[in-house]
Amino acid sequence: MKRSSRPRIASFRCARCTRERTATASRIRRAEKIGAPLYCGRKCAGLARRTGKTVAERKAEKAAYDAIYQASHRERRKAQSATWYKANHDREKERAIRAKRMPLHVEYCRQPAYRAKKQTYDERRRSRMYGEFAECHRLLVELKKEIVARVPNYYERHTETIKDRAARWKARKKEEGA
Repeated sequence: MKRSSRPRIASFRCARCTRERTATASRIRRAEKIGAPLYCGRKCAGLARRTGKTVAERKAEKAAYDAIYQASHRERRKAQSATWYKANHDREKERAIRAKRMPLHVEYCRQPAYRAKKQTYDERRRSRMYGEFAECHRLLVELKKEIVARVPNYYERHTETIKDRAARWKARKKEEGA
C-alpha cells in the first residue's frame, strides 16, 4: 500500500480575528507545542503584534529598560568597550577628525549662551571642593565681585602694588643669582 505524500489539513481559529481557517496539522501541532498563536495571514499577524502604544511611550519604556540594563552591566560593558577600543582605534584618524571639528567647537564655545552656562558650571565646580561649605564659598565669591565692582580703583592699585613688588623681588633674585 502506497502512502499519500499530501500533508494532513486541519482547522484552527485565528488568534486575532477568530475566524475558522485551515492549515497543515504539523503547523498547528508545532504552534501548540511552543505556545505560539496561529494567525490566518500576514495581515492578522502584523495587527496582533501592535501594542497600541505611542512612539513616545515606547521610547520612554526603552529608555527605562536601557537605564536598568546599563546599571546592572556597567563593569562588563566598560571592559568590553575598553577591549574594543584597544583593538580598533587609530590615533591618526582620530586626530584628523578632531582637527576637522575644531573650528565648529571653537565657534560653539564663543556663543553667549554657552559662555553663561559654562561660567555657572565652573563656579559650582570650584565651590564643590569646599564640601558642605560650597554654598558659602559661592556667596563669598559673589560678594567679592560686588565689592570689586563698587570700589575698582582700590583693588587696581592694590594688585598693581603686589605685581610690582613681585617683579622687583624676581629681578633682585636674578641679580643675586648672576
